[in-house]
Amino acid sequence: MSGITHIADNIGNTPLVSLSGVEGLAAGPHAAEFVGKLEYMNPGGSIKDRVAKYIDMQLGKQGIPKDALLIVAGPGNLAVSLSMIQPRPLLCLIPERTSDDRIRLLKAAGITDIVRTLDGALPGSPEHPVEIGRRIAQHHKNAVYIDEEQDRWDLGECYRELAREIVKQCDGKVDALVLGVDTGNAATHLSRALREAAPGIQIVGVEPTNSAIGETS
Repeated sequence: MSGITHIADNIGNTPLVSLSGVEGLAAGPHAAEFVGKLEYMNPGGSIKDRVAKYIDMQLGKQGIPKDALLIVAGPGNLAVSLSMIQPRPLLCLIPERTSDDRIRLLKAAGITDIVRTLDGALPGSPEHPVEIGRRIAQHHKNAVYIDEEQDRWDLGECYRELAREIVKQCDGKVDALVLGVDTGNAATHLSRALREAAPGIQIVGVEPTNSAIGETS
């Protein structure tokens, strides 16, 4: 049927909307113009759709079998996105504090292998989800640990694409970026890419009070 595309083809090019009507944002004679990038309008509901798309391309290029187990640590957004665009089974490592709603979302996405990990585990410690994921991959003969910090996934280009998209939608006038921080991967990659596209931009990260990043910074 004409007009039908693969779900991955609909990732990106999310709308940019004005936030000038939000109370408190446009106050004062020298108020800045605030706009919001609606990443939740990606098919999987988050910026991680973009990451998953690039990882899926690399999985294919690297010849990772279709029955290989993908191990993902984090709040679950990347796991949901990967389950949406590729067929490999997933094991998701999530913090103990993860809500029941998020667990139901993961299960609805077909992810039944879910491991809860210790809240606030320090990076590099045996209890940290990254270390747990790596150990599981080492002991599983057909598993791949998905680490967004690994160069093998070529995520720099993923975020450069997003940075170009943002700058183009703002007509080249971007003074600051405000974004939520979870694991810090998206914030780090996007900040680096935006500084390439818009030198001098200010980056502001927002995190919850119980964030492990804040506890270790």
